[in-house]
Amino acid sequence: MIGNELVATIYEDAEYIGCFRDTLDTLDFDISEKIFDEFDANKCFENCRIKGFLFAGTRSINEVSYLCLCGNKYGAFKKFGNEYCECTCKGNPTTFCGCSFSTYYNRVYRILNRTKSYELLANYIGCFSNLLPSLLISSKSWPSNRLMSKKCSENYNSNYSASFDGSYFMCPNVINLNHTINEANCNKLCSKNSNETCGGSKALTIYSISKNSFSVKCPDLVYVNQSFTCDLRLELINKSFNFSIDFDDGQSIYLSGNKSFANIYKKYLLPRFYTMNIKLLGSNVNLNPQVLVKDELSNNLNGTIILKDDLIEHPQFGEYIGCFVHYVFLNFRKELLITKISTRIPRVCIAECKNQNYTYALIGEDFCICSMKYGSLNAYSDDSCECLCYHSPDSFCGCNAYFLVYKIKNRQKFEITQGIYKGCFDSVHKYNGTYILNYNNNEICLKKCLQLGYKYFSTHNKYYCNCEQNLINETDRIGEDNCQLECPSNQNQTCGGYFGPKSFYEIKSIILSFSALPSHIRKINETVIFKIEINSNNLIYLMTINFGDGTQKNFSMKDFFIMEKTYNQKGLYKIEVYFLNSEFSVELDILSNQKIIGDFILKI
Repeated sequence: MIGNELVATIYEDAEYIGCFRDTLDTLDFDISEKIFDEFDANKCFENCRIKGFLFAGTRSINEVSYLCLCGNKYGAFKKFGNEYCECTCKGNPTTFCGCSFSTYYNRVYRILNRTKSYELLANYIGCFSNLLPSLLISSKSWPSNRLMSKKCSENYNSNYSASFDGSYFMCPNVINLNHTINEANCNKLCSKNSNETCGGSKALTIYSISKNSFSVKCPDLVYVNQSFTCDLRLELINKSFNFSIDFDDGQSIYLSGNKSFANIYKKYLLPRFYTMNIKLLGSNVNLNPQVLVKDELSNNLNGTIILKDDLIEHPQFGEYIGCFVHYVFLNFRKELLITKISTRIPRVCIAECKNQNYTYALIGEDFCICSMKYGSLNAYSDDSCECLCYHSPDSFCGCNAYFLVYKIKNRQKFEITQGIYKGCFDSVHKYNGTYILNYNNNEICLKKCLQLGYKYFSTHNKYYCNCEQNLINETDRIGEDNCQLECPSNQNQTCGGYFGPKSFYEIKSIILSFSALPSHIRKINETVIFKIEINSNNLIYLMTINFGDGTQKNFSMKDFFIMEKTYNQKGLYKIEVYFLNSEFSVELDILSNQKIIGDFILKI
């Protein structure tokens, strides 16, 4: 039978990270190369690795053209399920590529500093009667026994893959060898690979799946002449192992054993960035962990001037309600009074909806909608909306069909969250929460840790966001020249240094309230007392108050400010306080029965 002798080795020379959405011309990677006809993902990985990039991605454009993507960041437009990145790569039958549907999806890999690797062996064991038809899964776009075996291992952690009727498969963990039948019953060619058979109309072609895998954990940062250990963890078909290890300093060793773990001992004599190469002999599996070796800590603390990151201001322009999704086109939601705004910067969207007297602003990846209601929409977790805004890299704008909802009317208080820079620190301190954010910057990390209820945060190695409840030790402070890595999504900010040094911040909140006393109906020439209160964290703020009658006053305040005012004409007056590009206001209706309205209005 055609293809039934196949014993396939399935290997990707990179560490698979996940499936991420992108744009047509890719905004997620630094460079892209279009390749026609034969496309081998492993060659793409090697091409990106030679050029010095950390990550690579693949995407099938159509059946004859593909994209090889290289970059030092990824993931700005949201992670999706693996099923969105399961298009065939014509030149490599053992791996998937990303896909181009109505939206574009990249299959993303780490190609440098890889700490995990595996290969699969798919062994044909026979033709079996189909006794479990309810477990069949359709795979019409990519059926081949190699890819079915890969998916059964990658998505279902199964011991076997079974193909059926040319384009279906299942992933059993146990099979009954007594159910083997004549090979003639497995006569259906795989619909996308005429060199293999994929079962029959009543029969299963079954392969067993075995795996060689290992991982390594090395310290990110060491110092010259400092001894350190890298820990290996092994899951091998053959329990014995033989490794070759190139330390990238002219030294190479071989390591053998028969246990599920091993240790590598090393120290470097010169300061620089080292990329090891650890290869399991007799297989394709290899890793390339990186270690930064420093001569000594820089303690140049004198004369350091902090300009860029000393204070991050994060005003709450609206009251955040949550992340929601729509499954049908929004215009069919009759409860939404829709006004579309061209810009997708959150504060601009909120301002426009406020100016048009709406109660809610709905901010999506490609729309801004003003509404009086949002109740028929479906709530989802906040991380479903964590895609960066195209024109505002410090903010989220929702993802695809997921969008953010803000309440923008009748707010009595205005809250600002601050990230107060404490300095550059070098510590092995273990954080409560560490997140690798490929769109990282200090404001994004601030929002992440604030949302999770932490009091401090730090960034390091560009992509790492650390959340913590306790202040780091002052003895761990080092010179600012150690924290000079530009943040991936905001080059005006620095996100620590390589591995060790961290840009450390304290999270504080400022709440400003504006009130008018007394709260009953006003009369002409009656004295009105305006009171502004703020917990300013010992900072002094400059503000301007516009009394709505053509007069205004500039003032500075630290904790609270009180002023008196009389009006000698009847009418409706809006009293506005200008603060951090915003207006905080109350309305006074002289000689009428209307109530006082506390409100917050964005000033653009």
